Amino acid sequence: MWLFLAIFLQDSVSSLNAINDHKTIIVLGGARKVLATITEKEESYEIEVRLIPVRCFDPFLNRQLSQDKGHAFVVEALMRHLGNGKIQSVKISNSKIIESKNVDDRYVFVESIPRKGISFDKIVPANKKPNAGSQVSLLKAYDDYQQTLAEIIKALTNDMPKLTENLKDFYLALVNLEQLGIDRFTSLRKEVKTDRWLLGFERDELLDKVKREENQFLIKLRKLVEKAEKNV
Repeated sequence: MWLFLAIFLQDSVSSLNAINDHKTIIVLGGARKVLATITEKEESYEIEVRLIPVRCFDPFLNRQLSQDKGHAFVVEALMRHLGNGKIQSVKISNSKIIESKNVDDRYVFVESIPRKGISFDKIVPANKKPNAGSQVSLLKAYDDYQQTLAEIIKALTNDMPKLTENLKDFYLALVNLEQLGIDRFTSLRKEVKTDRWLLGFERDELLDKVKREENQFLIKLRKLVEKAEKNV
């Protein structure tokens, strides 16, 4: 009997907590058709975002980019939920990723954010309008691609091989990185060219920027080769 009572009480508490958890659904939309669900818990906000994942690169970069975008959309949803359009910037600390995976045709990202870990940098007075662009948002396709390009450059820079005594391995690493970089820039260009969310001038600007960054990347590789040859 006592065991039955304990189980009953435990189930009752769980049910009560579930009822007390208030959920809010926010349609962020945008090029990635983002849908956010915010669950308010006693000490935290658990925010789930569903979005069209990044698919045009290698699996590793696709996962990394989708996760970075997922976090950005979590921040966007939290600002809308708490600020009613008056919050321009927010800082988050001690957050925890609960889930990060592809489900059917969507990428699902869930992050838990403690209430004590939230602070607002800029809150717009009631009689003023917020300034555009004060908090980075990826809802516009143009900004989404800007962020994607920045992540590509960062990843390739981090993968730059260091000059070692084994020149054969060094040159092989350079060749592999060169091909990887060319593939990633090429894939991004294809996406930009066919994306219907971009305006004509935005597409042209992005294509020019991708080309410039690709050229800079190849120049860096060439300088590494020249440095290696001088040390031979």
